[in-house]
Amino acid sequence: MVVPQLKEKIINELKVHLSNALGDLYPDNVKSFYVPIIAQMIHEGVYQWVTGNNTINQQEVAERISSLVISGLQS
Repeated sequence: MVVPQLKEKIINELKVHLSNALGDLYPDNVKSFYVPIIAQMIHEGVYQWVTGNNTINQQEVAERISSLVISGLQS
């Protein structure tokens, strides 16, 4: 019961941070579409890294997720 609530809290915090970080770079309608998607991507990427049996280090995970997000926003 706690895990879904924690996931929701993390994703909501990510949304706030992302909205602030994007500032005036994109119109509000674009941000309202992409911010929830990006927040989910970041959360899932970190979750997979934490719970998976992998050899990818933290820096590489951050770089890969950032690359996906940036390329998605630029297209």
